[in-house]
Amino acid sequence: MRIELSYCDNAQKNSCGVFVENENMMSWVEAASALEGRSVRFFPIPGLKANSVVGALLIASDVNENIHPQYTEVYNAGAQVYVPIHSKISPTMNDQVLQQRFGSNPHFFHPVYGLIELKELTNWSEYLHVNKKNIDVQKPQEAPNFPSRLRNYYIREVPPEEVLKNLIEKSVPNRSSMDEKPLTGLEKLKLRAYRTILGKKSGKKGDGDEKQASVGEGSEANVEKKSWWKRRKQEMRKELDNLEERNKKELDRLMNMLKNDPDEALKYALPIDRSGHSRGPEVGFRMQRRSWGTGSFGGGGASGGNVSLEESQTERLRRQYREMAKNYEENENWEKASFVHLELLSDPYSAAGVLRRGKKYEAAAAIYLSKCQQKEQAAECYELGNFLGRAIDLNEELDRQEKVGDLYTKMGNEEKALTAYQKQVDKYIVGGSYFHAGELSKGKMKDSLQARNHYFKGWEENMRPNECLNAYLDTYAKSGKAEQIQELHNEQMLGQKAHQFLDVLDAQQSKNQELQEQIHLIAHETIARNAKKDTSIVNLLKRFRSGELVKKDVLRFKHGHR
Repeated sequence: MRIELSYCDNAQKNSCGVFVENENMMSWVEAASALEGRSVRFFPIPGLKANSVVGALLIASDVNENIHPQYTEVYNAGAQVYVPIHSKISPTMNDQVLQQRFGSNPHFFHPVYGLIELKELTNWSEYLHVNKKNIDVQKPQEAPNFPSRLRNYYIREVPPEEVLKNLIEKSVPNRSSMDEKPLTGLEKLKLRAYRTILGKKSGKKGDGDEKQASVGEGSEANVEKKSWWKRRKQEMRKELDNLEERNKKELDRLMNMLKNDPDEALKYALPIDRSGHSRGPEVGFRMQRRSWGTGSFGGGGASGGNVSLEESQTERLRRQYREMAKNYEENENWEKASFVHLELLSDPYSAAGVLRRGKKYEAAAAIYLSKCQQKEQAAECYELGNFLGRAIDLNEELDRQEKVGDLYTKMGNEEKALTAYQKQVDKYIVGGSYFHAGELSKGKMKDSLQARNHYFKGWEENMRPNECLNAYLDTYAKSGKAEQIQELHNEQMLGQKAHQFLDVLDAQQSKNQELQEQIHLIAHETIARNAKKDTSIVNLLKRFRSGELVKKDVLRFKHGHR
């Protein structure tokens, strides 16, 4: 039989490899990137000359659509006989005939190079050589294991003393002091002397003026003395006016500064204690720079020129401070508003409140803790600011175990949260609060079994019995609830327990329509069981049966047992 390879215009079937007509092995590797599949088989193709290689046949499972035209695509004509994609074998043969003609080894049928049996794959080890060198490999440090999802976060707190120190530095930064100096000791003596000689107020004649005016008016020497004394008085009057201006208007200057330049005025402002008096040992107000940082924030007092003012002056100063604090708060300058309340008005509660409204929770907590001794408020601020570690510590000190559990839950520490919740449950039980113990167990601890035990204990111990029994029944599904109601009825409740049981049945019938028939029957039996000794229980029948007939029956029964 003559077997021929003929050309055809249409491509035959799906290509499964390429023929690279190039003896350079690097071009074979480049062509392999156009093939798909886990592995590519390389078959060297001999040339027309002896011991020559013309290229390679690369066989894979499929070929990419963007195969370079320099490569010849091939397909499997049957029984691993590979031919170019624009050719076909004549005559047409099935796989069995091809297998008989060509054997088990794959073949490549090419119009130029003929029929080639592919006996061996390319042995790459003969062509690839690796130069072995001693390479110093430095292993990089392992990267941190970042979580794929951020579940929660909390902030590490700063000690309260440091928080308050930072608050002072931010509220009253260091700036230049006043140019005009306060009165010295010598100037104070001169002021007293001038007041005695010339009068206490500028422009008013003193007693010395009248006496000097009436002495020896007719003598020339006296006239000369009078002229000298007049000039001297004018000089003293001018100096007195200057001293008076510097002395008596210090408070006015401070008030003007508080209005016009409050930031600068904070350095010279006079603190007022809670009793309404200014703090400090000196007498005589002086516009002197005050050293903050050892006052209410730090534990001592503001130094420099504190005085004892009159009540009217103190009230005037207090009003101005409050107005300044209000303006700071309206402008959302929370730190300075808090500073005024704390340092100048001696009102730490208002200072902390301002910071809390401004969401400066850490600073607010520091004031509540160190100045107000309010651990509860401090703990709330730490929680609001997400300083959960400090919030847990304070709530532990306050023995608020449920809140401790809530905070641990926020942090994602379920084990410690359950431990804290259990401590709170134990406290409830010791105090007889079985209902709260059940609520905490069912809600936050997700322990329905423990909750049932606490609810039922509350029912038995008569501690909020109606609430406990209702909550106990609500932990069951419909079928379980019906069984529990029947078991409770079988206990043949009498007296006060019967009244309580009927109250619970009344509440349950409104929540469980499908159980109404059973509830009505049990209610009737309970009422009948107790009616002879307790006629008042008959009134409860109207809760389970309506209508005029029932009302009349109740009245007749009660009338007959009077």
